[in-house]
Amino acid sequence: MRNIIRLIQSNSNLLLFLLIQVICFALLFNWRNTLHHSRYLSSTNQVFGNILSINASITSYFNLTKINQGLSLENELLNSKLYNQEILVSSDFVFLNDSVYKNQYGFLYSDVISSQYKNRENILILNKGLKNGVRLDMGVIGDVGLIGVVVGVGNYYCSVLPIINNKFELAVRHKKTKSFGVIKWLSDDNWQTATVEDIPSYMKVSLGDVIETSGATGIFPKGILVGTVIKVEEIEGTQFLNVKIAISEDYASIYNSYIIQNKLRGQFKLLKQGE
Repeated sequence: MRNIIRLIQSNSNLLLFLLIQVICFALLFNWRNTLHHSRYLSSTNQVFGNILSINASITSYFNLTKINQGLSLENELLNSKLYNQEILVSSDFVFLNDSVYKNQYGFLYSDVISSQYKNRENILILNKGLKNGVRLDMGVIGDVGLIGVVVGVGNYYCSVLPIINNKFELAVRHKKTKSFGVIKWLSDDNWQTATVEDIPSYMKVSLGDVIETSGATGIFPKGILVGTVIKVEEIEGTQFLNVKIAISEDYASIYNSYIIQNKLRGQFKLLKQGE
């Protein structure tokens, strides 16, 4: 015991330095620090990614019923597309050749190997990266609807900013009236809800109405399900509505995802810059 105490005393400066370093790294890559946390997760080595993949595989095994339900919905969607228009396959992306997508969007399947939903700045990790053609600002959808946007990319993995992150914002629209708004995740929202702002108060928005992507940012094609309306309030002193929605994707049990590649987004961004 005396030898241990002497060893600690003789190396007290080094041990104090190491302790401070550990605290600094813990604060730097804490989940509350979204930027560094996402960069850290997306640039970690393959060993760390493999650990997450193994954990996701074990979790998936005990949730086969939910996964099968998701696959059933996916099969319904694919069958609908298959019998109504031609599907072209190029590399790992599936391109849809119809009047809506016009061969513009590619969809890359990926597994969700890490999902947070209990924090205010949640991050998801997918098992696809630069080697698979994933880039920053690509949209991500699930079996049911919108998930989020890619914010960090490594060679084999990427991190996604989901709707349930207080830094998330996206232009959406009310399907029935085609009125545009912005979806945000506010302090009074939980992991199952979100808020749509800036929809004019003269628009008739009812409970159960669909909120979908608008296509205005070029990240997502228009018409992807975001959620359904559960509450509508007029904002006093303004001409806008506060619309609460139930998010279509369940972040507590999300396993499948599709990363969206917009081949024309470069042209879209140039046009937006010229406005």
